[in-house]
Amino acid sequence: MSAVDPAQLVAMTPDVVFVLDAAGRLLYANPEAEIIFGAPSAQYLGHSMLDFLHPDDAMLAISSLETVRSKRVGTPIELRIALPGGPWHWFEVIGKDCLEVPGINGVLFSARDLTQRRMWEVAANDVVRFQQILQHAAAIVLSLDADGAVTAANGALTRLLGIDPSIVIGTRLSAHAAPGHRRKLSDAIASAAAAGTATVEVPMQQAKTDEAVPIRFEIVNLLDDPVVASFVVTGQDVSDLDAARRRLEHLATHDSLTGLCNRGLLVERLETLVEARRPLALLYVDLDHFKPVNDTYGHDVGDEVLRVVARRLIDCVGDDDLVARVGGDEFVVLALGIADRVAAVELAGRFEQAVGAPYDISTGQVRIGASVGAVVAGPDSTGSTLLAEADLAMYAAKAARDSKI
Repeated sequence: MSAVDPAQLVAMTPDVVFVLDAAGRLLYANPEAEIIFGAPSAQYLGHSMLDFLHPDDAMLAISSLETVRSKRVGTPIELRIALPGGPWHWFEVIGKDCLEVPGINGVLFSARDLTQRRMWEVAANDVVRFQQILQHAAAIVLSLDADGAVTAANGALTRLLGIDPSIVIGTRLSAHAAPGHRRKLSDAIASAAAAGTATVEVPMQQAKTDEAVPIRFEIVNLLDDPVVASFVVTGQDVSDLDAARRRLEHLATHDSLTGLCNRGLLVERLETLVEARRPLALLYVDLDHFKPVNDTYGHDVGDEVLRVVARRLIDCVGDDDLVARVGGDEFVVLALGIADRVAAVELAGRFEQAVGAPYDISTGQVRIGASVGAVVAGPDSTGSTLLAEADLAMYAAKAARDSKI
């Protein structure tokens, strides 16, 4: 039996074999390395191994190199390795300290290319089954190229947005966002390119309607992964969450009984309009003779009357005006486009007439009244001063009415 030639054995092994010196410089690589990387070893011998490692794997490799020298055999680790400008390959690498071994004088590593195995793992060795699972997944699953263009999409894209995958392939994902939100999605993809991951919630345009569906996208940058080589994007329909969020926001800014704006939203809107020097009037409405209704018929009837008052005030103003409930029986109306006191007083009169009309409620008919104070914004007005002036004007109107009784 002929003896085995060790040099020929290393040359013919199907794994990459390489040797690093104590500083991590490449001293030797066997012919298999040249086959896998498609370049002669002379191009990379003498270079630091860090020049060929994926940046995210560098610390793991350094740590492993240090621990190899304290063990008989190092712990297997997985690394991504590529020549400059070349594709990334996944390797399982295991090392052995041979710094004191004549003829080697370095740390010996054996590296098995896992790229094909990773493909097998992703497909679970059953590509057809994997594709069917992906197509029927509830979440949108996409792959994007480096420019953010869609290279693959599953069936959820059609089910949620009505978009034909064959049409979306080759187009930028951001192009399918609702108008006004495309930059937001593009920025998220750019953020994932820089940071590795990004999350963004974007209204996506439905293909056959004017409606938009809020989608929460999770974007993972796997452009450097030799198997995936793309951004992997998953998207969930968050319509229910979005609706719940809107309900909470509405509760925080609106009166629960009447549905009108509350004081907080009124002040916010008023300050914005006053700073913009928009012509407007502020009318403070206080109900007269409401307490006897509450005391006589109970709070349920009182609540019923308040809801009718709210509807009547809304019917007296335009779509851009704001009606707020700021107290138990107090309301404030922000009326846009009114620049003189005469028009504001005329509107106050309409409020008094509307509120003073009879109320046909569950227990019969009741009547109440209203005292309305009206002020017009001037060049030196602020939101707080207008509210205070409208409140004083209301008390003046109430006093004037009481003096006539």
